[in-house]
Amino acid sequence: MQSKLEEAKLLVQNEKYKKSLLLLKKINKKSPSSTSLDLEALCLFKTQSYGLALIRYQALLSIEKQTDHLSNVFANIAACYVKLDKPEDALNALMKSLQYPDHVEQGLQRLKLGRLATQLGRYELVLEYVPKLLVIAEHSFKALYMLINASIVTGDANKIEFYSTKLIAESALMTSQECVNILELFNSLRQTSLANRLLASLKNMHSHEKWYKESAALFEKAPKKLSKTLKAPIPQVVGDNHELKELIEKLIHTNEQNGAHIHKTVRFFEESGNLSIRAYSENINKDKLLDI
Repeated sequence: MQSKLEEAKLLVQNEKYKKSLLLLKKINKKSPSSTSLDLEALCLFKTQSYGLALIRYQALLSIEKQTDHLSNVFANIAACYVKLDKPEDALNALMKSLQYPDHVEQGLQRLKLGRLATQLGRYELVLEYVPKLLVIAEHSFKALYMLINASIVTGDANKIEFYSTKLIAESALMTSQECVNILELFNSLRQTSLANRLLASLKNMHSHEKWYKESAALFEKAPKKLSKTLKAPIPQVVGDNHELKELIEKLIHTNEQNGAHIHKTVRFFEESGNLSIRAYSENINKDKLLDI
């Protein structure tokens, strides 16, 4: 059986996944091991059988004992859920993968979690999980980008100031493309003041470049006070206390079932156990903001 497993490993190394699957299915039918199940799941994933790969990875959870391997298994489960268009399940799997400390690949997993949480509008998770990436050089800019975006969208003034100050302090280390990316973010979120602060810090090094001149002209023409037109964050309830968030969501749902109308620009924020309600001015005409 061991020789068959070694043969399957060699086939995988040579990217002959279908041939390896034939061997691995026989092995796992008679005597499954963490190695054989992991290899079969990988082959299924590589041959785009994502649902079957997910089943194999889930079976692997019951027999895998090494915590660093478990972290990888949950990360692979997340990859399957992404392919199956189940981003919420993928996000949950990535959070589980980060329960095992000091795993070598957790930086990449944390980055994927941040991107997925941003995509889903789960900005509270971005602010919770992404800061640890700031000390990893290869991920630091991407992390700072996500954290600034999450801070602005959730309206956290303290975090906006903290992360934007860090960005400006480190702006000399940014590539031209990174500068363009962050300025585009500021433009999309209508953060003229932050953009001009960044441009001022970049002037000596980049003022001769075309992108700098175009950005400077763009933000010079932009209105100076645009913070009130900030887009509302995607989730209706934002916060770190998941139990309180669920309670608020249930309360909203109950009121709506009883005929209440809550304007689409209203957001509920849980901050350290305190609840606040904010209305964003985007798309607001003369509608009532809250009608209960």
